Amino acid sequence: MSQATVVTMGTFDGLHRGHQAVLAEVQRRARAGKLASVLVTFDPHPLAVVNPAAAPKLLSLPEEKEAAVRASGIDRFVLMPFTPAVAQLDAEAFVRRLCDEYAMRELVMGYDHGLAAGEPATWSWSSGWRESRASAWRSWMPCGTTVNRFRRR
Repeated sequence: MSQATVVTMGTFDGLHRGHQAVLAEVQRRARAGKLASVLVTFDPHPLAVVNPAAAPKLLSLPEEKEAAVRASGIDRFVLMPFTPAVAQLDAEAFVRRLCDEYAMRELVMGYDHGLAAGEPATWSWSSGWRESRASAWRSWMPCGTTVNRFRRR
């Protein structure tokens, strides 16, 4: 992908209102910067690799997830194989990979998403390589309600 992008990543299982808010923010930032929007998700679920006993039962198949993401207006859907090698990447190496593979200029994530194993979900970090910037973004819902995979619709 040669066009610069705004990327979001995560499991995006079920595409609930919190996910939809993140996707809308990605699209808003992409349009503002004349960039493409990209969603990177994983197969299998990362916990199925790093802690199989804790892996959740999924709500949607990869094809269903792709259809829902494409219907939301995101320009590119990426299903990244989540392997033990990917699980071993630290946050900087993973972000560098996103920069290299997707010409990422900005990374937008939900407030409760981390980048690497052992990293707190309240991730707050920025970087300057390749004119990229990464910023945590908290999804906002009316009346101050935040929606996550455990409290849906």
